[in-house]
Amino acid sequence: MIEIKHKETGQVLLQWDADELAGQKLDGKELSGADFTGMDLRGTTFHYAFLNDADFQGANLTGTFFRAANLNRANFQGC
Repeated sequence: MIEIKHKETGQVLLQWDADELAGQKLDGKELSGADFTGMDLRGTTFHYAFLNDADFQGANLTGTFFRAANLNRANFQGC
């Protein structure tokens, strides 16, 4: 089970019944403010997802797709 939490409040935004997020489909999910720092997100799709203010710092985004995702103020440093 994976929990994706808000980077500031620690609120659980999503519980995902898998061992990893790599290759998963998170399409249409509301994950604004999510903390993805250092995560392995290879091949994950975020089509039409809400990722405003999300933190992807240091995450592995190889082959990750963000089609029509809301990414205002998202942090991609070190990806």
